[in-house]
Amino acid sequence: MKIVGPNDSVMKAVNIMNKNHIGSVIVEHDWDALGIITERDILKRVVALKKDPDKILCKDVMTKPLISADCNTEVADAVKLMVKKRIKKLAVTRKGRMIGILTATDILRSGHRIEEEVMKELVRFFPLEKQSYAE
Repeated sequence: MKIVGPNDSVMKAVNIMNKNHIGSVIVEHDWDALGIITERDILKRVVALKKDPDKILCKDVMTKPLISADCNTEVADAVKLMVKKRIKKLAVTRKGRMIGILTATDILRSGHRIEEEVMKELVRFFPLEKQSYAE
């Protein structure tokens, strides 16, 4: 889990994501997680609008509020929450403090046994098949 400040530039967030081979960063201020910036946020709110990532602040691009679950939440319940909220990344907290991120990819790759019904919903929402792109 990597962190940026709300007044950091989007370019700083991009550099952190590229350096660490990750698809998101948490926007945090004084130990409070304010939101998340994903690759999709940057594509939709910066690149597609032809904005300068050096001039745009993280607080203006982040998705908020940050959806979270306690670290004692059952995996199946976390999956249900992710599907309900249509999110691929779920903040994990302990005693109200963020300690990590659970991703749909983490769950699918883990082999963790969850209810068949929940797994079907997760796969429907996050298809596993590779897409082919026309050139």
